[in-house]
Amino acid sequence: MINSIGRKSLGTTPVYGVKDPSGVAYVVIPEDQDRSEYIKHCYMTGTLMLRNELGSTWKNVFASNSVMRDIVFPDKSTERGSLVIWIRIPKHNTALALSIVNLKNEVGLIREEQQQRFQKRFDGNLVDFDMRAQRSTIDLSIGSAEDNKGVLRINVANPNKTAEFLTNVRGKIDYFADNSIRLGSYDEILLNILDEDGEEISHFKHKKDEGWSIKDQYDNVIHMRDGSISLKVSEGKEVWITEDKISLSREDPEYKSVLGEKLKEKLEELIDEIKLITVPTAQGPSGIPNNAAQLTQIRSQLSVILSDIVKLD
Repeated sequence: MINSIGRKSLGTTPVYGVKDPSGVAYVVIPEDQDRSEYIKHCYMTGTLMLRNELGSTWKNVFASNSVMRDIVFPDKSTERGSLVIWIRIPKHNTALALSIVNLKNEVGLIREEQQQRFQKRFDGNLVDFDMRAQRSTIDLSIGSAEDNKGVLRINVANPNKTAEFLTNVRGKIDYFADNSIRLGSYDEILLNILDEDGEEISHFKHKKDEGWSIKDQYDNVIHMRDGSISLKVSEGKEVWITEDKISLSREDPEYKSVLGEKLKEKLEELIDEIKLITVPTAQGPSGIPNNAAQLTQIRSQLSVILSDIVKLD
C-alpha cells in the first residue's frame, strides 16, 4: 500500500510495499495543514513526515534527537527538506529516522574548513551558528521576517551579583545599531585607555553618588558632581561651575570678579564728575580741568574693556 502525501492518518504509517531494512527519504510537510503549526507538532512529538524517491510517504515517523536538532523543513508541500537515513523496525513495520545526510558539496566544505554548523529556519526566521577552525571564525546570525522579533540574550548571574562577562580582543571591537546603543549599570561605568604596560592613561567613568570623571592623556580633567562641574587644564588652574556661581583657580576663591557693563557705567560717571571739578582760589572758584577733552576721549573708548566672548550676569 502506497500512502499519498495528503493522507490524514494520525498514527505512525507502516512501511508497506518496502522490503528494505533501511533507506533514505526526504522530510516533507503535508499539503492540507498550516506549515507553522505542523512544524510545532513535529518538535513536540519528535516525529516527521518522510517521502522516498518512489513517492511512498510515511507520517509520524519517530526521529532521533540529532535529526530533530539539525532538520530543515521545506517551504512547501511540493518541495523536499533534509535527506535522512531511516531503518525499519520489523516488529511494528515502521520507520525510524536515524540521521541526516548532507549533500556531497556541503560535506566537502565542512571537512575542508573543519566546520561545525547549527542552523534552524522557521517561517522565514533564521538562527545560524557557524564555527570554522581553518578561518578561526565563529559566526552567529539571527534573522527574522517578522517585526519585533530577532533577539540575542546572554545572561550571567550568581546569588551575590559577582558574576563576570569578560571580552579580550587583540585588535578592535565594532558595535553598530540602526537605532540606539544602551550601556547600563547599577553602580559604575568605566572606559579606559591603557598604555602597553596596562597602566591607565585616560578614562571616562561614572560612579554612583560620585558623578562623572573624564581624564585624557594630557592630564586635562573634568569632574561632574552633584551641583558642580570642575575643569582643570593639565597642571594649570581649575574652573568651578556651581548652581549659583563660577569660580576660577579653586572652588571658593577669596576675590570677586567685576561686571564689565557695570564697570564701564561707573567709569563713565566718574569721568563726567572729574570733568566738572572746580576748586576754590583767592580769586574765586577755578575753571574746569584743562584736560577735559582728553577725559572725554577716554570716556568714548571705555567699551574696549568689554569682552565679546566672556559674559556675566
